[in-house]
Amino acid sequence: MHRSLAVCFLALSLTACGGESADESVLGAESLTVDDIADRMVARFEANFEDVLFFTTTTADLEASYERDTADSLGAFTTEVAPRDPATPPTTPPQLATYLVPEALRLAHGLRQGAQLAGPTPHEGHRVYVLDAENPVALTAAPEASATALVGARLYIDSETFDVREIRFEVAGEDSSQAEPVVQRILYDDFQEVNGVVLPFTVRTVTSGLLSTLPDDYRMVMGGRLGLERAQAEQLPPGPQRDEALREIEAQERFLNEGILEDVLTVETVRINADGSS
Repeated sequence: MHRSLAVCFLALSLTACGGESADESVLGAESLTVDDIADRMVARFEANFEDVLFFTTTTADLEASYERDTADSLGAFTTEVAPRDPATPPTTPPQLATYLVPEALRLAHGLRQGAQLAGPTPHEGHRVYVLDAENPVALTAAPEASATALVGARLYIDSETFDVREIRFEVAGEDSSQAEPVVQRILYDDFQEVNGVVLPFTVRTVTSGLLSTLPDDYRMVMGGRLGLERAQAEQLPPGPQRDEALREIEAQERFLNEGILEDVLTVETVRINADGSS
């Protein structure tokens, strides 16, 4: 239940981000304009995927196929995801596979409608430009009706490659009594080249601000269930199965206690244009 709740928020805006305003102390440190960065994002995307019509990826428990989106002029790839082993439910949320290729054309289009620019500045071990969109919903494929829910959008763009390093967005609480907004981050790392195409082999999502969305009775029931699951996991013999079980339980405990949910997708293989190479 907790994963589907967070995925709901992520699916709302898929390619948007948000959060605190840009750091004023680094404004003016770089001569590029917002339009310059948008242009370079588009050029990077088009050069990287110029001859790519189709590709597939596998993770430990998912298989995904990506087909170039020809119906949407601002789209990237349409995605189909399935369990790698149909008999075993995946522990990785399938929705994460749909975030593998950010919609750079749509993001650039949204930035051109207005954004505050800072940087380049250090962030998560890289130097990036930080862009806060003036019209957050313009960075997404969400309908205009979502504009009232999506209240903040921020992009972190690599200052050398112009790849998207992070997408962050802020969604207003369901009612005025919610103490904090829901902030969601999609982070891209471990970029690798396969047959001339560069892809992030790690996609991580972090969602915070969910605590106030959880009913007390749900937290009580789930807390008791997780206690039993932890006791069972600790009885397992040392090894990968025990480690994975305990990691999953710890993630769910953090969700219940802090309202923070984190998931990671790690790509193992890539096949470009279904040519069998990886």
